[in-house]
Amino acid sequence: MNYLNKIWLLFFLTIGVFSCDNIEAPISPDDSSNEVFIEGDGGTKGMEVLSNDGFVVFNTNRFSILDQDGGLLKQIPATNHIFANLTADGSHLFSTGRSSSENIIGLSAYDINGDLLWDKFITFTDGDVEIPFVRVIDDQLILAFISKNKEGENQNHRTINIEVFSKDGSTVETSKIIFDAEHDFFTYNLLIESKENFLVQGSRVISDSQSDEGDIQVYRFINGELVWYKAAGPQGFSVVNKVIKSPTGGYLFVGSKQIAAWAFELDVDGNTLWDLDHRDGTNKFWFFDALYTDNSIHFCGLTNATPGQLDAGMLFTTGLAGSGGVEKIFGGDNLYRLFAIANRQPDELVFAGDRSFLQGNRFDSWIMFTDGSGEK
Repeated sequence: MNYLNKIWLLFFLTIGVFSCDNIEAPISPDDSSNEVFIEGDGGTKGMEVLSNDGFVVFNTNRFSILDQDGGLLKQIPATNHIFANLTADGSHLFSTGRSSSENIIGLSAYDINGDLLWDKFITFTDGDVEIPFVRVIDDQLILAFISKNKEGENQNHRTINIEVFSKDGSTVETSKIIFDAEHDFFTYNLLIESKENFLVQGSRVISDSQSDEGDIQVYRFINGELVWYKAAGPQGFSVVNKVIKSPTGGYLFVGSKQIAAWAFELDVDGNTLWDLDHRDGTNKFWFFDALYTDNSIHFCGLTNATPGQLDAGMLFTTGLAGSGGVEKIFGGDNLYRLFAIANRQPDELVFAGDRSFLQGNRFDSWIMFTDGSGEK
């Protein structure tokens, strides 16, 4: 099961209807220049800022090139592989994901206009492949993915498979990092810091649904060697949706546990610096992404702490150590969720997510522009 499918499975399994009194109405999305909707495209799960100050927004089935104001310029459907991850670098876009065969990884390059430059495919037969990740470092393209033994074999045995390419698609080098995990886990995030330095995060596989509960697993590798492991968070339903390098060199983990929005930061040695729960005890609050600015962290996600318990987009802003917290909710008569946040200048926040409807199965991409404090 791929990463996004696992996330959405958890999402739908935990949606509930709760009662709550004295909830303020959220700010309603409108048709002003601060809001853009792309109807029927399946919604947006990720966003990258382009070198011309435009944007690319994407889900597993397509990505869309937007101008500086969020206007749609071009849509590119997934053909040879899904868009599990996408990164922008200068005048190039690079995407990766599994193809129709689960053990074939696709890697594609596009120019800034969305025109395909080249495709590469890596066939892997030695075990089962999890979600691939891609990043440009020192003008080289680093593709990395975790593989595990086939069912029936040692499920704790893991390999980080690393493929390094030039931007024209030429193979530079291939390497592997082999390690034994403390527990069997599903990979959710693989943070690429260099060709030899990685942070792997996953959720422990529940072996017995009646007596066992999973938790968050974190492994850090330096120069190809495992230097520390940490189990984080409570046992039970918890998920990390994003791992972000902090300004101090540590790692910010963004996600949820039970019905609480959750974030925590580890330093370079795996020590917990702070831990944040945002909850009211009744309604659901989930974080999906975060953005550092000079003196703040801006978390985006969703909550159903609204009249009628309808999902609404949420911005939660804290200090750099997760202190304080100012919440803004954006919603209306339909369902709204924010999955990505970015900026092009200090006094700006740009959000991307989706809008869906109480009747029917249509999902629209939702792009919203605010000032640096989340005000329209």
